[in-house]
Amino acid sequence: MRGDERGQGHCAVEGQPVERDLQLHASLLPAPAASRRLVHVSSCAVYGDGTPGLDPQPEAGPLDPGELYGISKAVAERVVARYGQLFGMPYVVARPGKLFGWLNAEDAARALALLVRGAGPDGITYNLGTGRRVPFRELLRIAEEQAGRGLVRVVPPDEAELDLDPDARLGRDAAGAIGLARRNLSWRPRTFREQALSYFAWASRNLG
Repeated sequence: MRGDERGQGHCAVEGQPVERDLQLHASLLPAPAASRRLVHVSSCAVYGDGTPGLDPQPEAGPLDPGELYGISKAVAERVVARYGQLFGMPYVVARPGKLFGWLNAEDAARALALLVRGAGPDGITYNLGTGRRVPFRELLRIAEEQAGRGLVRVVPPDEAELDLDPDARLGRDAAGAIGLARRNLSWRPRTFREQALSYFAWASRNLG
């Protein structure tokens, strides 16, 4: 996807996955007469590998998805925006980071509930995340604290079932700026540690 001098985006992708995703998104759009706000859940994957020098990544982009998932999300955002413009439908877009990931589903749900209830102005896009890049070592320390409870085992790389690249810069793994959500929605995500411990508590109750 690229933008021209008028800010319009162009995307050319071969294959069916993106087409199917767009058909699904289009089928879920409400009737033009609907006056209720549409909350479209996108993804930070629309940023692709992220923008050098922009960390955290602002909502203004640029959008540069490098995989089909991110491309379909970026195009769906344009469909929703155009639909809203043509039919006067109020809408907002949420771009959560990876769940979980770098954002607890509970914190994301609180933000989405605020949007559904009409918080903030229409036509705005919001990143949802911790607002900072989480060092891999920080995640590892929290995991090691929980290892004694049997939820996580830290093992040599050749025995690992989960392999995380600490140098990954894909948009959905990166930090998104959350200033807009803080200001417009009065949304405050918990600290990463609080979110991680909440997830481990849930996993202990439900997956143990």
